[in-house]
Amino acid sequence: MKARFVAPFGAPKDAGPDLEAFLAAVAEIFPVQESRRRYLKEDVLRLWKDLTSERSLRFADYLGKPSVLAAYVRYFMAWNVVRLVPVLASLPLDLPEGGTVLDIGSGPLTLPIALWIARPDLRDRGLRVLCTDRVRKPMESGAALLDALRLKTGGPVLGPGAWKVDLRHAVFPDTGGHVKADLVASANAFTEFFWSSTARRESNLGERASDLLSALAGACKAGGAILVAEPGEPRSGAMLSALREAALLSGLRVESPCPHSRACPMPGAFGGLGDRVDGKARSALLPVHSPKWRPKMPWCHFPVPLDTAPPALTRFSGEVGLPKDRLTVSWMALRKPSGGDRAPEAEQKGLLRTRLVSDPIRLPGGWDGRYACSDLGYTLVVGTAAREGAGSLLDLDRPARIDRDEKSGAVIAGP
Repeated sequence: MKARFVAPFGAPKDAGPDLEAFLAAVAEIFPVQESRRRYLKEDVLRLWKDLTSERSLRFADYLGKPSVLAAYVRYFMAWNVVRLVPVLASLPLDLPEGGTVLDIGSGPLTLPIALWIARPDLRDRGLRVLCTDRVRKPMESGAALLDALRLKTGGPVLGPGAWKVDLRHAVFPDTGGHVKADLVASANAFTEFFWSSTARRESNLGERASDLLSALAGACKAGGAILVAEPGEPRSGAMLSALREAALLSGLRVESPCPHSRACPMPGAFGGLGDRVDGKARSALLPVHSPKWRPKMPWCHFPVPLDTAPPALTRFSGEVGLPKDRLTVSWMALRKPSGGDRAPEAEQKGLLRTRLVSDPIRLPGGWDGRYACSDLGYTLVVGTAAREGAGSLLDLDRPARIDRDEKSGAVIAGP
């Protein structure tokens, strides 16, 4: 089987130094008094406990407290930036000069800062970065942090080519005023509230996804892009799979990570927006080969390369007692159609475009393998192509016949 490399998944070559510059900017903008320095690790641990429990839903304004914000940016925000950089670097974003980016639930501007590091090609486009959140103080601190990072990385801070940051106190779908953005984006903003007990009482998963899509698309220009990125955990995967199906049924195009517009083969807990059969929800999209049923079905998420993570961040995480030896991300990038857009091709023909998803697997007989997504559905890539990194986009020879892995049910693509 021949593999034709289409696109990698990873940070740009200068991301390492830029991430170091980000940590240096954090130390300047969020100084910790010597008397409180010994409590910083405790603050991080306490915040970790709060954010990994239902309490986080009851304290949505937690970043308004200075000590909490200082702990957040040093650990959680820093790792979120590392998580987002390869996603943003891999997207087909060509934002126009003076274009508008809407960042929903911006907090301390995690996504705009990750965009600055991931896309040096956009640094002099004069973008308007419109940030919205329910708490203003973290956004103000994040704007100062972005300014410090721009200075440290040699980017324009003032003048025609500089990004113009606009902060608005608003809770989505309110954006603090009319906006039609070239990129509507959010990071870590929706999953918790999407799956809250209140949301689940009021509507089902498909209804929530359709409502969210409608609000996102309403803030996006024709021809513009929508990005939703979340940690790579099961609830995020199901939410994004539901959002994807709602988008395709509404005429939007999925640009990443999906290599096709058929049903999602890794939907997690999401059944589909089609008619129910024998009491079970089904996808309304063209069917694909699915994995064998198991109590916890696969969901789409990717391991993030950690080679550009700053050593100081890795050391601090170990000292806190929360080391990061694995980082995952789930995302969905959509394109709102413009007048001349063609509908996505659903026919199965030609090369098999495939997105590698899983960590590497050692198969019987010494073969290399990775689980992947293609228009055939749940796919097991075998052989040399499986040695490419997770998240990589490949074109493979389309199998002449369908053979399925006995253990997982995945279609085998390989020798």
